[in-house]
Amino acid sequence: MIEEELYLEKGSVVCNSSQPARDLYAVRSGALKECTIDRAGKERVIEFYFPGETVGLYALSQHTYRYCAISIEKSTVCRIPFDSLLERIKHMPRLQQNLLNMMSRQLFNRTLLNHFQSAEQQLAAFLITVSQRCAQLGQSSVPHWLGISRHDIAGYLQLTTETVCRVLTRFRQRGLITTDKKQIVIHKTAELAELAS
Repeated sequence: MIEEELYLEKGSVVCNSSQPARDLYAVRSGALKECTIDRAGKERVIEFYFPGETVGLYALSQHTYRYCAISIEKSTVCRIPFDSLLERIKHMPRLQQNLLNMMSRQLFNRTLLNHFQSAEQQLAAFLITVSQRCAQLGQSSVPHWLGISRHDIAGYLQLTTETVCRVLTRFRQRGLITTDKKQIVIHKTAELAELAS
């Protein structure tokens, strides 16, 4: 079913918005972001994808990609053509269920962050959610995944980069996290979860 494995440098474009949708991209290593440009010309990050997650699921029901998918670090993805996937689905009910589960999880992850009010709540919820996603996918819950730039986190949460940096500094001063360049390590999950609630 896998057509080919693609090795991506940081900043590589996997698919563009308005491009005909023919493939899914399963992330094997690294991380990708899905983004769009708003009317003011500002980039808005729609979603992040980590190893074990799949880019382009929504496009199964559409003819074009809605968003641009870009690697945010060196990454490996597997290109899976829709045609071969849909052919397999006919004979594999378990694969159907797996796809539905992935779609449901992606929708839940995005919806979860939409109801938080303050920047602290949003950022705490983001850190906890991504940590849990990585843990569910069999990775450490505090690994290199937060090689996500502050700019991209801000674009995802629709905050300014300055606000994200300021809140992360407060979290660090309270001993909730440590930071080293782009790396963020969570030390007090319960306290962050309480902030997010």
